[in-house]
Amino acid sequence: MKKITLLLLVLVFTCAVHSQDLKKLTLSHGFKHPAENFAQKRNFLTVADTIKVVAILVQFQQDDDTLTTGNGKFDLSNKYYNPSLQRDTVIDSPPYDSAYFADHLEFLKNYYYKSSKGKLVIDYDLYGKVITLPNKMKDYSPSGNDYTKLGQMYADSWAIADSIIDFSGYDENKTAFVLFHAGVGRDIDLASVIGFDPTPYDLPSVYLGLRTLKGIFGQNFEGYPVNNNFKIKNSLVIPSTELRTLNLTSGNFLLQLGMNGILTGAFGSFLGLPDLFNTATGKTAIGRFGLMDGQSIFSFNGLFPPEPSAWEKIYLGWIQPVTVSYGDAYFNLKSSSTPELKDSTVLKVLISSKEYFLVENRNRNPFNSGQKVYTRNRAFRDSVLFTKDAPGFVNYDIYQVNGNLYDVSYLDWSLPGVIDDTANFRGGILIWHIDENVIDANILANTVNNNINHKGIAVVEAKGSQDIGVTYSTPIGDYTSDGLFVDFWYNGNHYVPSSIYKNEFTPTSKPNSLSYSLSNNNIFITEFDTISYSMRVRVKIGSDVLSPVTGFPKNLGKPVTNENSQVIPADINKNGKEILLVNNGQDLYAFNNNGSGLLNQNGLLFSGIGTMPPAFAYHSYLNDNRISGIQNGLNSSSMVSFRLNAGVISDTAVINFPNKVSTAPLLVDSSKIILGFENGFVVERLLSSNQLNYRDTVPKGPVTRFTKESYSVYRYSNSPFAGILTGNFLQGNSVDSLQIYNGNEIRLNGNKLNINYSGSFKNVIACDINKDGRQEIIYSEGNKLYSVNSNGIMLDNFPVKVSSEITSGFSVCDIDDNGIFDIMFATASGDLYAVGSNAKTVNGFPVKIGPNTYSTPAFFNYNDTLAVSMISGDGFVYAFKTNHLYKSQNILWKNFLKDKDFSNSNFRGVYSAPVFSDKLPKEKVYNWPNPVYDSKTFIRYYINGNASAASVKILDLSGELVVKLNGTANSFAENEVVWDVNSVQSGIYYGVVEVTIDGSTETRIIKIAVVK
Repeated sequence: MKKITLLLLVLVFTCAVHSQDLKKLTLSHGFKHPAENFAQKRNFLTVADTIKVVAILVQFQQDDDTLTTGNGKFDLSNKYYNPSLQRDTVIDSPPYDSAYFADHLEFLKNYYYKSSKGKLVIDYDLYGKVITLPNKMKDYSPSGNDYTKLGQMYADSWAIADSIIDFSGYDENKTAFVLFHAGVGRDIDLASVIGFDPTPYDLPSVYLGLRTLKGIFGQNFEGYPVNNNFKIKNSLVIPSTELRTLNLTSGNFLLQLGMNGILTGAFGSFLGLPDLFNTATGKTAIGRFGLMDGQSIFSFNGLFPPEPSAWEKIYLGWIQPVTVSYGDAYFNLKSSSTPELKDSTVLKVLISSKEYFLVENRNRNPFNSGQKVYTRNRAFRDSVLFTKDAPGFVNYDIYQVNGNLYDVSYLDWSLPGVIDDTANFRGGILIWHIDENVIDANILANTVNNNINHKGIAVVEAKGSQDIGVTYSTPIGDYTSDGLFVDFWYNGNHYVPSSIYKNEFTPTSKPNSLSYSLSNNNIFITEFDTISYSMRVRVKIGSDVLSPVTGFPKNLGKPVTNENSQVIPADINKNGKEILLVNNGQDLYAFNNNGSGLLNQNGLLFSGIGTMPPAFAYHSYLNDNRISGIQNGLNSSSMVSFRLNAGVISDTAVINFPNKVSTAPLLVDSSKIILGFENGFVVERLLSSNQLNYRDTVPKGPVTRFTKESYSVYRYSNSPFAGILTGNFLQGNSVDSLQIYNGNEIRLNGNKLNINYSGSFKNVIACDINKDGRQEIIYSEGNKLYSVNSNGIMLDNFPVKVSSEITSGFSVCDIDDNGIFDIMFATASGDLYAVGSNAKTVNGFPVKIGPNTYSTPAFFNYNDTLAVSMISGDGFVYAFKTNHLYKSQNILWKNFLKDKDFSNSNFRGVYSAPVFSDKLPKEKVYNWPNPVYDSKTFIRYYINGNASAASVKILDLSGELVVKLNGTANSFAENEVVWDVNSVQSGIYYGVVEVTIDGSTETRIIKIAVVK
């Protein structure tokens, strides 16, 4: 439902209000209402869409109630008629007859035809016979959020109209029904001006859609039934006028408000547009830069709203933006503020597939030809040309217009701006920050723009201060900002210091081009032209450090919700140029590393075989390479293998299984593909011959993971073991097995590791990131990244805390070729991180991808340059290239389960001798956290030698022993002791670390602060 509340804020307003001082109106919706089932975003319309409007006139039983405006009947008087002029002297004056309402329907028709550039055609039928309802207006007036009475008005109106109208020629789903009713709309917050509402039982202007009607009449309600089994599924409740007389302390004041805006906005709701104001507070959220905001609906006092914003037009299918996701180019943007199709362009500059900037050129007066206003006044059809803003024709004062306005030259004359003898600020480039994650999460509740700090659709205000919707207290009252002409981007004066407006929108400008989570995708929109019908602008994405790969992101057509969908680089042509094999849980895709599809434009390689990551292997008995994909059915599965050569799929072979595959396959010895099933079976598909080998056929829990122990030996885990991997954890030449039990316990060679930092272990991999020749265990819990050694001791600088929960797998590579291995992963908020083993975020990261990403980053060779790609939760494949050469020796864990064979093991040690000269290096002895605010602290020390014993004594300031702790004595490794401080007082303590190393005792002392 929709109510428009007009918050009157007078810039020159004292306790003794004079009517001549009532000059500027700040307008906004005032109460939250139930949301409708908003339409899904429509595809771009290639032909015009026609919507029928059916309107009836309803009045009420006559009354003398002073708490409603009028007497319940249509006002047919001549109260504003000037006999000498033979015209009415104000806008929207009575008599409120059929001709009057036809004028406003004509405006509605013209508004949508012009703003859609002919994509939406309205054909209306107005039934002029007045319907008198059985009750008085007060009886239909809703109270609070209970709209039952309005529902009764809807039912009474169409029940009577059923005998007047033949509905058989209308389409239930493409007809908007309008109830024009007698009286004034309860759409103004009069209490903010005169302290109370003198007519609280007037009817609010609302849109009653099917969802609201179901809330009134029950969930089985499908519309009011009329003749021929036709159901009326909606109604726009619109008053006959918004004119009203205010009884101010200085006398009566006629507030001239038109009803075109109310009608246009309500029809926008019928089309499926959500409200873009704050529906909880009623405050503006986009100002007068779009349609679905009170500021726009009452722009020029309700005479004519501006055109819908770029987002609204895209949502309705009227325009198709030009997507910019990479590169550096200039664009000439013609203004969209013309009734004709002028090849105007809207840019969609991607941060991610769901978060982006829309860039459009809007102009109040695109051809400097002025604004012609068309009205009907009694028997006259008048037109008046305004070449500039003038007294009586500005946004807050329209006394020069009278009669019923049914058309204007330029709807966007309603935009903020200044056009007079000394200034021509008529528009410019408008930048919108769109976050579809917010829109998708809130559109059904109609709260898209309720969070002022993170709107779904927000104007990026060029002047610097982002204050649309912000309320300021002033000596003359509260003022809510609704946007200014300096919020457009253009080369010219913005009335702020040059340090604020630099004619550029970049990661460091004010405002900046960062994502809402502050990720930096290096978006530079610069060199804005002077204000003109056609404006030039430069768009550059990427930096010298990190840039999107040409052609990406690529849409896979459906969200990706689990780790079994991955990007797997594969050199299928043996030429060093890797293609990207991608499965989305359903289908298999293949992309060249420049973003083009391998076989076709959308990249689809083979339908139905994308349940698991694809295997790419040499089949020796065929003397050729084959790609194999998995298709899971309800209780069965298939493996499909095929040859891919010169862009042609051939030699397809299918093997069917009676059970579902439960984990990614494993390639062993280049001679077989190993498959694990939900019933616990393990099957080897031999590549040296066309046969299967059932290795394990004992029913048990689902196979959860494979790991390759050696060239020809592999292991696997079954539920409740969540995973298994192998590597040299204990010694440089050892072969050790790591198992994850129930996700909350790690076992090394069958022995539980005592890890004191976390209770669950996700995304576990093994990499020698500290270069000690042994594998460290890397995992996540929540929004923290951990790395521990084989003793369960955390490495220096960990854990690393990031913006939100870590959801993806990990890959490890020295991304910037600086000798430090970096861990790459994605978070629930859609931030792609690269964090070095020194816990520092790599320069250029994080960048934005889609949210809720479960796949693992995959490093690949992009024209001899290191690049990374991954599937995001939004169903898009992203790819970024660095400015460093691709070096295989810099990669420790390339992609999901390490490599294209899914070996899920790591025996590569990158040994670098410690640089410490001391047996117990001073710089490696410390405690964390320090000061200690919680119940415990961790005392750490590195042993640079062969140790036999270790202890930690805790002393108070007087030297008295508080406690002696037994320490670990792991040689050539980090060690750690936990001190529980619950039993001690706040204060300073000494920690004395004593370790016997190579036969001698080494001692270090640290200070520990305990704060309670």
